[in-house]
Amino acid sequence: MGYALAEGQFRKILPEGAKVPDIVPKGLFAHNIKEFTNLAALLPELYQEFGAQPL
Repeated sequence: MGYALAEGQFRKILPEGAKVPDIVPKGLFAHNIKEFTNLAALLPELYQEFGAQPL
């Protein structure tokens, strides 16, 4: 957090002295748990249907 991909390189975008509030990574953590739980339910079915197809 606080970095972005710009012109093919990761660059710090957070101003000096600024901090990401503690609630932001905590919220992202909670969101990720929810999303990965959803993916665990969806991916096997999607793989079964589309897994043999080339990317």
